[in-house]
Amino acid sequence: MSGHSNALTQSCPDFATREPFPLKIVFEGKYFEKGGPGRAATELVSSIYQAFFYRGLPYDSSRKNGPAWDYEFACMLAGDLSQEGSLQRAWEAVPNEVKGGFWEGASIYVMIVRGTPTSA
Repeated sequence: MSGHSNALTQSCPDFATREPFPLKIVFEGKYFEKGGPGRAATELVSSIYQAFFYRGLPYDSSRKNGPAWDYEFACMLAGDLSQEGSLQRAWEAVPNEVKGGFWEGASIYVMIVRGTPTSA
C-alpha cells in the first residue's frame, strides 16, 4: 500500500464550526464567476462531492494538530456571480428528490447565493 498513513486526517476544509457553537458543521465554500451550463454543472457536482467527502470522514480523536474530526453536518456554500446565473440554474435543475436526499440522507445542505456582477 502506497501513500501517507495520515493522508485523510490532513484534509483541510474551507471553514468549520465547533464548540462552543452548538453544532459541528464543516463548510465547503466556492466562488463561481464565469462559465456556461456545462462548467456550472461540473463545478456544482465537484463542490457537493467535496462536502460529502469532508462530512463522510470517520471520527478521529487522535488529531495532534487540531480538534477531533467529528462533524455532524456539511454545507456547500457557493456564490454565483456569473452573468447568466449558471451555477444557480444548475442547482435549480437538480430534481427536488435529489436535493432532499442530500439533506435527509447525508446531512449536507447546499446553498447558492446569487449576486450581480459589477464592472470596475
